[in-house]
Amino acid sequence: MHFSFLDPLNITFNQRPEFYLQMTKSVASLGVAVNLFGLYIILYKSPTHFKTYKWHLANHQIWSLLLDLFAGLMITPVFFFPMPVGYPTGLLSHALPPEILMLIATSLLFLTLSSIFHLLFYRWQMVVPQGHPMKFSRTFKGFFLIGVYAFFLVPHLVLFPQTIQNQTEAKAALIEHYPIYESVVNISAILVFYLPTNPLFYTYMLVCGVMCTTFIIVVTAFLFHTAAILRRKDKYANFKTQLAHRKYIMILSTQMSIPMIALLEPGALLGLIMVFRIWNVQELAHLAFFTFASHGLVGTVTMLILNEHFKAYLAKRFCNARDPDEPQPISLNAISKDVENNGQERPSLASLRARAAGGNHFAVSGGSPTIRVLEFDAPGGGGGNGGGEVMPGMSNRLRTG
Repeated sequence: MHFSFLDPLNITFNQRPEFYLQMTKSVASLGVAVNLFGLYIILYKSPTHFKTYKWHLANHQIWSLLLDLFAGLMITPVFFFPMPVGYPTGLLSHALPPEILMLIATSLLFLTLSSIFHLLFYRWQMVVPQGHPMKFSRTFKGFFLIGVYAFFLVPHLVLFPQTIQNQTEAKAALIEHYPIYESVVNISAILVFYLPTNPLFYTYMLVCGVMCTTFIIVVTAFLFHTAAILRRKDKYANFKTQLAHRKYIMILSTQMSIPMIALLEPGALLGLIMVFRIWNVQELAHLAFFTFASHGLVGTVTMLILNEHFKAYLAKRFCNARDPDEPQPISLNAISKDVENNGQERPSLASLRARAAGGNHFAVSGGSPTIRVLEFDAPGGGGGNGGGEVMPGMSNRLRTG
């Protein structure tokens, strides 16, 4: 296609947009710190029923952290669209060849997408009931997830290095077809990713489009099937459980859609700029990459806000709020009064201690009894992963008394 909005002869490139570079590096630095904090919360502050889920969540958090680190700090590229021409300015821009840096960053992108798919697949399997034809064995799930990572990574590793070969010839052809690039083609570490005479990059873009489209379709199917399963359970559930199901679907959709949009929307925008050869959009391209480089920060903050247990920990740690899962002390007089109102004999402290040891409703801590919490399976909790784990993000405790 040779469609363009403006005459390229009247366009000039900003070879070092300082505001964009400083903002990207600042947000990426903040994102790395927040990602590390989120990883700490996942590994050390997750509730006991997250014993399996936290490792799947940590896997995604690690890839997201590495992507933010490399894209925003180690590479920090400057682009000159509509031809995908650019060069790195980050911390590793003089330590490694630009081809290696771009290969690492794009590989981390596909690994992060794979981890999002992995995470949603696990949560979908938690909800699928036993005996359902879509309830897979542990072995099948392991091989399936290996296949998912290979599906995203192998085509990229095969095709991408071929698109940046023969850089000397590519630069000469670029200046011949578009003399406007003469001012930037001699920048140290400049990379030319494709030219109209090189169809291999079109092939690479097509393959990436197929992979991303497949990703969106399957992830959407997981979400809809999860909602359908919970709606069927709602027929036999009380109103409180129905509200919990709806909240779970809302949280799951939000947690999955925000990182997906932050990763895929900028890529789709840059793809349109390249295909239609839209000139004078350097600032728009940098804004798209800024959004892309901040996905880990946005995703981690979303996770901490939407997950009940993580949010309760943050409120307790930074706002001195009371943990909703922490047993609340009550006085013996309150227990005695309640028992007397029911026409029963007042229990002794020794009997309360004995009942606590036997696993009854009251547990005694120190010299006074406290309300004991009872475990129950939240929706999907008994689904076979981790043995009785409940759906992540939802409380699995019910207070008595």
